Amino acid sequence: MASMFQAGRILAGIGIGILVTVCPMYMGELLPPEKRGWLVGHHPIFLVFGYMLSGWLGYACYFATARNPEFAWRFPLFMQCFAPLILLTASFWIPESPRWLLQKGKIEKAWKVVQNLRKSDDDPHDIVAREEIYQVREQIVLDAAKPKAIGCTPWTAVIKKKSYRKRMAVGFLTQWGAEFAGPLIINDY
Repeated sequence: MASMFQAGRILAGIGIGILVTVCPMYMGELLPPEKRGWLVGHHPIFLVFGYMLSGWLGYACYFATARNPEFAWRFPLFMQCFAPLILLTASFWIPESPRWLLQKGKIEKAWKVVQNLRKSDDDPHDIVAREEIYQVREQIVLDAAKPKAIGCTPWTAVIKKKSYRKRMAVGFLTQWGAEFAGPLIINDY
């Protein structure tokens, strides 16, 4: 039983790691620029709200141990699966990333996605969508030229260039320090 819980914790940890990193990037690609910062900034707020709900759920289920000990631990585990199932079901209807589509040469498909996302009565000729497609295509060209300009790949540049090393160290140590303090362990136990 303990090994099942450990495997579940590892799987949930991998899932939350993906959720915390991939969702804000995906949201940043799809949201309109004027709302992007506000909505992507709310992503961690909703995560913390979920942590709070799970804490209160665990506390409420603690009182069910006397009457139904099985419910006290099975129900919180079931609820942990509820939100990912909603995300999995909804994933069949969310559009693919326009940037990814353009990188793969699927220009028409990327255009349809951006056109649907930026559809507005104020913009009947899709000027905003055209501008966004243009900007993304230009950024892809710049990203492709950057390794040649700096003389190495972006990953090796982190090691070779002093300014990149400093940025990487600050970002890594900030995240590491926040996790090393043990907030998720305290929250779980």
